[in-house]
Amino acid sequence: MLDDFFEGFSRSLGWFFGHVVGHLLFKAGYWVGWPFVKCITLGYYPSKRQRYSRRDPFQEEIWTSCIGLLVLISSAVYLFTR
Repeated sequence: MLDDFFEGFSRSLGWFFGHVVGHLLFKAGYWVGWPFVKCITLGYYPSKRQRYSRRDPFQEEIWTSCIGLLVLISSAVYLFTR
């Protein structure tokens, strides 16, 4: 009985932290990637009409977040392998 409780608790805790970490990475990646995408596309993307929203991210936001995460990972690799 106690094993079932701890199994459910650990799954819930893992689900919660997974969503929190995913949200923070998505948001951090978006704000880091935003200036890079603006420079690469000469200010065309991401457009002003679309704003960051966790519930229904637009394709532009997902790409911007991926670029930001790529920049963060690349800069971390560069700093730690110097």
